[in-house]
Parts: sequence; structure tokens; C-alpha cells
Amino acid sequence: MMKAKMRNLQTTPLFQHLAKADTEVRRTTHELTQLLFPAATVVQAVPEVLSAMGFTGAGTAANSIAAKMMSSAAIANGGGVASGSLLATLQSLGKHPGRACWGGR
Repeated sequence: MMKAKMRNLQTTPLFQHLAKADTEVRRTTHELTQLLFPAATVVQAVPEVLSAMGFTGAGTAANSIAAKMMSSAAIANGGGVASGSLLATLQSLGKHPGRACWGGR
């Protein structure tokens, strides 16, 4: 008796609509997870990559990619690094990785 009632319920348009909506929600959740997991991994890797390039909390490391970039920028700008430039941003990210990535102070 109960199985017959369930079969009748499953054939109703409302039940079919809800089942389809549930499938769509599951698919969307899966797609979002596939997008967000790599993005979170990249955000977590930023401090390590910047440190490897020579952008450290103590400043620019000698004989590093960061030092070469700074030298080129200084020559191009007449002795200094332009405020707001890519190099200035990378220095800020290297010095304060958590603050710079998340907009904290």
C-alpha cells in the first residue's frame, strides 16, 4: 500500500519539478566546488611564490628575481619605483601576504 502511494506521488508534476530542481542544485554546487577549490589553492600559494621570487617580509632579497625587477624599474623611472606599479604591489604582497590578499590593514 505504501509503495503504491509513493509511486503515485512520484508521478505528480510537483514531485517531478522538485526532483529536477534538486538535480540542478546538486550540479551547480558541484560546478562551484570545481571552480572555487583551485582558486583557493592559488590564493594560498601566493605568499610562497612571492617569497621564492624574492619579495619577503624583510624586503627585497638580494640577487633575486625581485631585485632584478626593482633594478629595471628604478632605471626606467629615473631611480625609484612608481607608487601603485606592479612591482610596488608585489612588494606589498610579499611584505604583508595576508593583509594584501584579503584587503586588511
